Amino acid sequence: MQDGSVTRRILSLSGLVLSNALAWLPRAAMPQQAPRPLTLEHARAIAQRVSPELAAARAAVEAAAARARQAAALSNPTLSYGYEQTSATGQRTSQSIAALEQPLEITGTRGARRDAARLRYEAAEADLRAAEAQVTFDVTRTYALAWAAEDRLT
Repeated sequence: MQDGSVTRRILSLSGLVLSNALAWLPRAAMPQQAPRPLTLEHARAIAQRVSPELAAARAAVEAAAARARQAAALSNPTLSYGYEQTSATGQRTSQSIAALEQPLEITGTRGARRDAARLRYEAAEADLRAAEAQVTFDVTRTYALAWAAEDRLT
């Protein structure tokens, strides 16, 4: 068990020494890779994947879908049990009471709640589409500005 620990420490230390040695090498000594040009489609795909605004909008859509599912559900029934024991004039009586309650919404509040939740879901989806469009616009604009700056430089 201890030999494995020593081996891991030696490998870790040698990796650290190697990375420090490579950091001190002159840039000419290290093999240079030609920079891969970033295409607009690739930049958009990366931005769509890592944007915190889009992550928040996607989470809002998921939450709105869950709220819509919950709004359509029936309320839970309630089961209760009670035991009473009384005594008067030397007589003792007792009774057990069990009750099952199911709230009924006959005024249409459940339907209104379901419709409101559906509309909130649609609004969250619209917000997500707007955020996606904004991210796409920002990436395209930045890409065009970088392309124009490179063109002016050459």
